[in-house]
Amino acid sequence: MKSLNIVVASILVTAIFTSCKKTDINSTDRDTDRTGKGAVVQPESINPVPVSPCSNYSVTLDRYYLSRQTTTFIWKIYNDQPKTLKDLKEWRILLSNTVAKSIQAAYIGNSLESMHPIDPVQAYGDNSDNCYSGPAFTFGTGTRGEVPTYYSIVLTGYFAQGSSHIFLTSKGQPDCCERFIDGVGNEFH
Repeated sequence: MKSLNIVVASILVTAIFTSCKKTDINSTDRDTDRTGKGAVVQPESINPVPVSPCSNYSVTLDRYYLSRQTTTFIWKIYNDQPKTLKDLKEWRILLSNTVAKSIQAAYIGNSLESMHPIDPVQAYGDNSDNCYSGPAFTFGTGTRGEVPTYYSIVLTGYFAQGSSHIFLTSKGQPDCCERFIDGVGNEFH
């Protein structure tokens, strides 16, 4: 009986170790996809995207208000690397025709309390250069050092918070960078 127990225990131990054995000692669990059919490999970019000198500006939608048939968007931009990154010269936001026709006012300031109006008619138009060609709303005042700058547009009507396409230009730099930020969405009633 004792020899039978040893044989059964030996078979059980062999079965457990055989079922856990890997066929390739170099493979790991992260080398196979969830189906277990093959390796998951992240391809390296053949043509890496160059980092723009203005890609590290912090751009956030700071405030979004709906009231009395108006929508207000306030963005905050600052240079979080003033020793290595030049100040922002200007930035542009692409707006649909509906949004552009709804612009009631625009403001710029170094704080929410110190915002002053800018002429939205002069700021919107075809300001073509090597950065972007076509109609856009241009905020022609940039940043200074680490001090945040606030930018606002006030629209007639109700607009959802959506995503906006922007172009940023650094002082003394001929190129620009583009990105998508939280911003102006579609009009709703």
